Order: sequence, then structure tokens, then C-alpha cells
Amino acid sequence: MTHYDIIVIGGGMNSLVTASILGKSGKSVLLLEARNQIGGLASTTEFAPGFKCNVFNDVVKWIDPRVMKQLDLNAHGLELIKPDVVRIALGNESLHIAFHRNPKQTAESIANHSEKDAKVWEDFTEYIRNLTHFLEKLYELTPPSLPNVGLKEALGMRSMLGPLTKHGTRGLVDLMRVIPMMMPELMDEWFENELLRSAVSTAGIHHLSFGPFSAATGYNLLHQHVHSGGMFHNAQFVKGGTSELVNALRAFAESANVEIRTHSKVS
Repeated sequence: MTHYDIIVIGGGMNSLVTASILGKSGKSVLLLEARNQIGGLASTTEFAPGFKCNVFNDVVKWIDPRVMKQLDLNAHGLELIKPDVVRIALGNESLHIAFHRNPKQTAESIANHSEKDAKVWEDFTEYIRNLTHFLEKLYELTPPSLPNVGLKEALGMRSMLGPLTKHGTRGLVDLMRVIPMMMPELMDEWFENELLRSAVSTAGIHHLSFGPFSAATGYNLLHQHVHSGGMFHNAQFVKGGTSELVNALRAFAESANVEIRTHSKVS
């Protein structure tokens, strides 16, 4: 009977990353997936003979740079397509708003609707970038054991000093303000044009089942722009479909001697 140090239940993205990192560290790992394929919401399905589509995610908002580096995903077949125009908000009389990777070009498109909004667009994207800097560092932390937080746990949070030093306590206050906000509240502070307000607000409800008037959609907007470098509506596509990201993770996992079993339901 084979002995495993770790058994990972589920074959979604987080499970694959976890199994890969554990396998790389020298652990013997078994990953169990109930379905006939791994990948979870990043899977691709054939809905008709010869026709495939992504199950859920068409766009990859961001991948933790540590995962990209540790698992060497590019070397294992992952190719990301980064278009210049990442989103288009359709307006009346062909006056659309095109969101570019370059915020200056986005501002030029916004100017067709509102000169005032165009002037503050780059300030807005910089504001969002500064706030997501806090989240980037926060996401790197191992949560402390509550309620007994000792010196070791406190020292483990020192990476948060970077954003505090760069953006000051004002940045932290702004973060605490935006996190519980609903989208109209945030939009009222920045923009007047309804098309722009609507287009920006969609970032706050991305992957959510409720609308922009819900509390804490401000946090989701920030979360969607972590590691975006200040580009709003950041979007990158996996060449060949999101299942190719799964295939890259599988390739690394198997190279790290992770055993993957499908059709393996755990009751």
C-alpha cells in the first residue's frame, strides 16, 4: 500500500498549486478529483462535437507572481495573451469607451464623453494601484494564530511596512474607507458620466452574484486589480483556453511527482 505525506482533495486551481508546491518541497502528494478532468472552474468543456468553451473564466485577471516563478509555468507551456484594448463600454451613436493598457489612451476615449472625467482618470488608476499595493502584501502573509499572537507572528507581518512607508497612514485610511463601499459611493467621488461609472462599476461585481449597490463591492474592485500595475480592467487570456493554464499546472505537478487521480470521489 502506497503511503502519501499529503492527500489533496479536489482538482481545482488552488488544489493544483498547493499540490505542486508541496511536491516541489519533497512531499509525496496524492491529488483526488471526483470528475473526469481536473481544473475546476478553469476547465474547458466540449459543448458540441468539435466546439469547446471555457467553463467559467474567460479572462485571467491576475496570477500571483510567486506562483508563476516557483512553478515556472511559462516553461511548462503557459502562454498569456495581453491585448492593448482590454474592454469596451458600448455607448450611443458609436461613442464607446475603450479601456487600454495605457491609461493615457483610455483618458482620450473618456474625453469623448466627459473632459472632467478624462482629466482625473490617471489619478483614479494611480489611487487604485496604491490601494492594491496593500492587498498584494497582505495576501503574502500567513495568517497569525488567534488570539495568541506572539512576537514571531508580529514579525511575520513586517512586509506590510512597505506599503505603509510608501503610502503613509493616509493610504491605509483610504483602504479602510474603500473596502466596505458600494460602487455608487466610490463613483460619486470620482466620475460624472454614467457610461464610465457603469463600466468601472462592473469591476466591483466581477465573479459576484449581486449588484453594484451591495456593500463591499469596493473591496472586490481592489481584489480584481491586484498585480495589475495600475491598468484598469486588467485582462489577459490564456492561449488555447483556460484549460491550458490547468495543463501547465498539471505538467509541473507531475514533474514534482504529484500523483493525480480523476474519477475519485471522496465521501
